[in-house]
Amino acid sequence: MADLVDVVVVGGGIAGVSVAYELSRLNYRVTLLSKGKLSDLESPTNRGFAWINGTSKLLDRDYHRLNAAGLEYYNTLANLFKMEDIGLHLGGALYWSSAASEEHFAFQNGRSEILNSWGYPATKVSRAEMNILEPNVHLTDDAQGLFMSQDRWLDTPLFLSKLKSAASELGCEFRENCPALSFSRSVDGSIGSVATAEGRFTTRILVLAAGLSTSRIVSQIDPTLTRFVPIKAVPGLLVETEPPATKPLIERVLYPNDSGGLHLRPTVEGGVLIGGEDIDQQLAPEIKFPPLEYVENLLARSEIFLPELKQIRLENRYASRICVRSIPNDEMPIVGELPQVPGTYIAVMHSGITFGPLIGKLLAYHIHTGDMPERTRHYSPARFAALTPQPSFPKSGEGDIDS
Repeated sequence: MADLVDVVVVGGGIAGVSVAYELSRLNYRVTLLSKGKLSDLESPTNRGFAWINGTSKLLDRDYHRLNAAGLEYYNTLANLFKMEDIGLHLGGALYWSSAASEEHFAFQNGRSEILNSWGYPATKVSRAEMNILEPNVHLTDDAQGLFMSQDRWLDTPLFLSKLKSAASELGCEFRENCPALSFSRSVDGSIGSVATAEGRFTTRILVLAAGLSTSRIVSQIDPTLTRFVPIKAVPGLLVETEPPATKPLIERVLYPNDSGGLHLRPTVEGGVLIGGEDIDQQLAPEIKFPPLEYVENLLARSEIFLPELKQIRLENRYASRICVRSIPNDEMPIVGELPQVPGTYIAVMHSGITFGPLIGKLLAYHIHTGDMPERTRHYSPARFAALTPQPSFPKSGEGDIDS
C-alpha cells in the first residue's frame, strides 16, 4: 500500500531541505527523497565555495535584492537556532586593489558605488585597516580595500544537518539513498504518486529541487516540458589546503588584487579554500578531475598574498576537487509551479547557498496560500513558455530517473 503524504520533495540540497523544513512548520506531512546522504561530503551541495553574499550580484537590482534578503534570512535562522549550530561564519568579505592596477581599481570603485546606492554596505578601507583585518596577508604599499561587512560563509554540511534535525522534529520524513524512480499522473495532469525502491508515495504536491537532475525528472513526467527548466552544468575548481601549524591564515572571504578573480576563504578546519573565476571559465562541462596545471596556478597566485601557503604547497598538504553548479541558462533562479502539472513546483538556482533557505520559505508560502510572493514573481518557470508551442501532456508515465 502506498504511503499518503501531503508533499514529496525530491532533492537533498539546501533548497530541498529548506522547503521541507518550512512546509513542516506549516503542518504539512512531508517526505524528502535524496539519492544520497545529506551529510555526504562528496555531494555537489557540500563541495562548493559556500559564500553567502550580495556583493557579487551587480547586473540586476531585483536579483541583488533577492540575494540580500536571503542573507538577511540567515539572521532569522541564527536567532531561531544558534549561529554556531547552523554553521554560519561571519567576518564579511574583503576586496582590494591598487592604483597601479587601473582596470581592477576602477571596477572595485564601481562596485562600491553600486552597492552603496542599493543600500548594501561597502566600506573603503586603507592598507593599515586591512592589515588589522587580515594580518597574514601581504599587501602592496598602494593597496586600497573594500570591506563588505554583511557577507559571510557557510559550513553547508552542518547547516543541512541542523535543518534536517529541526524538520524531523516537526514530522518530516527523510528518505536518504532513496531516489525517485517514476511518477504517475492524475486525469488533471497533476502528480498522483511517486515510486521509489522503498515503496510508493501518494501525494498531491511535488517539489523538484534536484539540481541538474531536475530537467531529467521533468522529462520523465513529460518530455515536452523540459523547456521550462533549462539548466546547464558549470564546473568549478577548488583547492583546499590543510591548516597551518599555528593559527588560521585568514578570517574571512578574500578577493585579492588579481585580474583573474582569485578568491579565498577559511575552512572549518583552519585551512584555506581557493578558487579562480578565470580557471573556471576554462573548464570543460564534462570535466571530472582537476587539471594539475590549474591547481598549481591557483596555489602560485595565492602565495603572492599569503606567502605561508608556499610551505604547505611544498609539503603537498592540499587537495583539489571539481564541483559542478546547476545554473539556469539565463542565470536566474527557476522557482514556482511547473506549467501544465498542477501542484508540481520547481526550485533550481545558482546562488542557492545565499538564498536557498529564503526560497524554501517563499515557496512554502506559495504552496500554502496559492499566492506567488513578489520576490519570486520574475523567476517562475512560466517565463520560458515562449520557447516552444504549448504541448499536451500524457496522462501517466513510468521509467527510471536519477533524483
